[in-house]
Amino acid sequence: MDAIVVLGQQGRVVVPVDVPNALGLSPGHQLHLHVQRAILHTSVCDTIRCMGQVDRLSVTMPPEIGAAVREAAARQGTSVSTWLSSAATQRLRSELLGAALDRWEAEEGPFGDAELDAAAAALGRVGRVGRVGRVGRRGAA
Repeated sequence: MDAIVVLGQQGRVVVPVDVPNALGLSPGHQLHLHVQRAILHTSVCDTIRCMGQVDRLSVTMPPEIGAAVREAAARQGTSVSTWLSSAATQRLRSELLGAALDRWEAEEGPFGDAELDAAAAALGRVGRVGRVGRVGRRGAA
């Protein structure tokens, strides 16, 4: 099915009734619109992929970091907010992984060189670097 929509004066888009009917949508359903590299992607929101609420934050950073973030977001065709949210999510996952590895080593003892080399090889890395924030480990900060 194809449909043509018209952008109204206030930026509103009216979707022909046969489109939501074909998707099984009713009033109140949310659609996620994502623009990437001048292409509009749409999807029907479900409880996992759509945010019902957002936490608005104000952040400050050095100008060169701000410029680099804006450039990175533009390269990915996304907003600065989306880029920063993704970066924060990745950082939080890394911290959770680090904490899990710390617990493992506390219970089982430190990882040996063979285990660390195998992990680096599995990740496609030639060398290995200690985890950031880990004191007393090879290559740690």
